[in-house]
Amino acid sequence: MGLNSRGGNSSKTFLSVFDSSLVLQYDNREDLEKKLDAIGLEHDAIKVRQKTKGKNEGKDVYYFKLHDVSGMLTDVILKDTDWGEVLELEITDVDEKYQVSLGEVFGRIPRDFIRRVANIDVETELTFGVWGMVSKDNGKPYSGVVMYQNEEKLPYVLERDDLPEATSKTRGKVTKWDFSAQEDFLYEKLGEFLAENFAGEAKDGDESKPEPRKARGKKLEDMPDDDMPF
Repeated sequence: MGLNSRGGNSSKTFLSVFDSSLVLQYDNREDLEKKLDAIGLEHDAIKVRQKTKGKNEGKDVYYFKLHDVSGMLTDVILKDTDWGEVLELEITDVDEKYQVSLGEVFGRIPRDFIRRVANIDVETELTFGVWGMVSKDNGKPYSGVVMYQNEEKLPYVLERDDLPEATSKTRGKVTKWDFSAQEDFLYEKLGEFLAENFAGEAKDGDESKPEPRKARGKKLEDMPDDDMPF
């Protein structure tokens, strides 16, 4: 039910992902405290960080980490921004809407969501959260989403073996990976889910099926390993 606590009467709550957690985030502490009061949460876990990009780089931001959010998945949005195309979810709990920004569409968390998305029943309440960890074996970060419906965890629809293979080019000591085919494949699968579930809700003449987008080259150390067992 919502953010693990109900209360308040605001029409929309904006959530984002930071430090592998869902967060409520505001530019000043007072506004965040008002929001927490409205949804019945305490202030003692408020933290502050600095923005790392954009025109407000270096500016303080106040945030509060959340475990998960629950409600009906009522929209999946692809939004063009100054730093790329961002994937957002709209989750509705009775009269409260939560708009959850997962970040750049081919980042780790959006990719993990897309690989599971076809298992979502939009007529059933969804509990949505994110996770992150650093491997003790190789020191690499791992992150993804965790989703439940009817108290059952939603598994992958697309396993790693189902994805097109990435290609690589080595020039001198530098190896770059091209994930274009893999990312276009995931984009197409997301488009199929949107067409099946939200085709009647396209806004401003937008097509319900997104056009393929091309990947960026990546260095060898950025190539993802096998998924962690979450």
